Amino acid sequence: MSKRVVKWAIAASGLDRCARALFGGAGAVLMFHQVTPRVRSGQWSATEGLKVTPGALESFIDTLQGEGYDLITASEAASRLAAGARGGRFAALTFDDGYRDNHDVLLPLLQRRAVKATVYVSAGFIDRGAPMWWFGVERALAENTRVQIRAGGGAREFPAATAAEKDASHARIGELFFGFTPGETREAVAGLKADHGVDCLAIADRLSMSWDQVRALGQSGLVEIGGHAISHCPLAAMNDAEAQGEIAGGRRRLAEKLGRAPVSFAYPYGVQATVGPRDIAQVKAAGFTSAFTTQSRPLLASDAAHLFALPRIGLGGDDDSTALRLRLSGIAADRLPYAA
Repeated sequence: MSKRVVKWAIAASGLDRCARALFGGAGAVLMFHQVTPRVRSGQWSATEGLKVTPGALESFIDTLQGEGYDLITASEAASRLAAGARGGRFAALTFDDGYRDNHDVLLPLLQRRAVKATVYVSAGFIDRGAPMWWFGVERALAENTRVQIRAGGGAREFPAATAAEKDASHARIGELFFGFTPGETREAVAGLKADHGVDCLAIADRLSMSWDQVRALGQSGLVEIGGHAISHCPLAAMNDAEAQGEIAGGRRRLAEKLGRAPVSFAYPYGVQATVGPRDIAQVKAAGFTSAFTTQSRPLLASDAAHLFALPRIGLGGDDDSTALRLRLSGIAADRLPYAA
């Protein structure tokens, strides 16, 4: 029996609601990235999981409202948690990085549904100074049978002749970037352009919002703008001064351009390998009031003691409302605590 059939059977039987009563906690914060109609080009792709279609997003909203969740912003979710999570369950929709479609597609959808959300913005993307290397790596793998990644003065080659090789190489290259310092990231991005003709800065320019568009989101009355560092490089790979510059400097840049400093932060990548105790302490010291990882599980009452390492449930790609209901239930949740 396939996993999809098992998941459907659990949801159809209502067992997810029984599990939610035990493990569903106070609510959930959901993580998305791009909001865009799906275009099946037939070409190999590795970033479909970063995309949610407008139709799928509306179905998630319908499910949440149908299950009695109050839809609020991420900072409001953290505040409710800190206050004892009294009342009914709540959920926050969050969108990372600062993609142009968050303005062009997401904002009209939120306005039509009168639903709140939080958009976490990496200031470097909006300033056109930070590369989106994940799309560059995807393109290089899609267009070549071997891909070279330069870093640390050396180079490594990765096979990409078949879809299976592309999948495996994409995962291994991603692990490399998760450990790269900002200098190594710049070196690797320059190498992608020199060796494979892939311009990661141009990709970010095409996909990112302008400051006017970010302001329009923040002034809509529905969207909270949150901090997401500057360059979207892994904080744990940086020295103390670099990490502080990314966290506090990103907050200052948003305040400068938007007239208001963000209070909610989302760690770039958000996995344990990229978030350490120092980073959590620096986010708190920078003036944020809460911060989110990508640990995938609902919010629990005990999370009130860890407001700077809160979980978020990622959704995208082929995920549907059944997948959402199962994740809200707390079944198979990631319960490994982040060091604080």
